Amino acid sequence: MTRPGGRFVHVGVHPCFVGAFADWGRHPRVVVDARYADRSRSFDSWNTSGVRVRVGAWHLPLADLVNATLTAGFRLVRVVEAGPGGVPDLFGLVALRDR
Repeated sequence: MTRPGGRFVHVGVHPCFVGAFADWGRHPRVVVDARYADRSRSFDSWNTSGVRVRVGAWHLPLADLVNATLTAGFRLVRVVEAGPGGVPDLFGLVALRDR
């Protein structure tokens, strides 16, 4: 639990472009399929030697992540995206709990 005036920072893989639903095999083109909306754990990956195939990952669509932050009483201050070739593979946000 964060105190009033507290800060929440999230930095992680981009929920829109990194996951079993995103095929980076033809980068800089990334193909996203219907599994983007699936909110379950998956070991699927286009990269068969990556970490995801060994430990799995839970996926939340971008809207779920942002809405959960707002529902928890935070106010978004900044959102950033970064990645190679114009396709973001990292996503970050900073949110504050009002006093």
